[in-house]
Amino acid sequence: MDLLLNDFDEIVKNLLQGLKCSRNETKSYIDGIFKQFVKAEKTPEKKIIILEFSRAKEEYSFERFQNLADWLFFAITLYPKHLNSCPQNYYSSIARISYYRCYKILDGKWPLFEEMADRFNYFVEQIRPFSEPFIGPFIGP
Repeated sequence: MDLLLNDFDEIVKNLLQGLKCSRNETKSYIDGIFKQFVKAEKTPEKKIIILEFSRAKEEYSFERFQNLADWLFFAITLYPKHLNSCPQNYYSSIARISYYRCYKILDGKWPLFEEMADRFNYFVEQIRPFSEPFIGPFIGP
């Protein structure tokens, strides 16, 4: 398993190499999202995304907004077919709103969340085409 994770780390490094971000920490943050969920044993289920978003709103919870947005970024970028019960823009909108809420909860002190919200679709569009040839060995046929 460690060999596969090392290979995946190298693939992610290559995927992000040409990604244009306003801040260096944004690229590092995206790298961390991929590493977090590749190693995760449990991820949110599709059917509870709107419930999780509702809970995050109700609690005004940075952690819930961040976890939901990160998971959606990971899934939309690398496994878009996993999210097939609604149009992709539905999931993207929830992720973008969640990242923006993170930015607001932190009183704008960590602008990478604003960049993730504002440029979410750009990041997905830039990473996804380059990921498809490499991800196959990690998700199977």
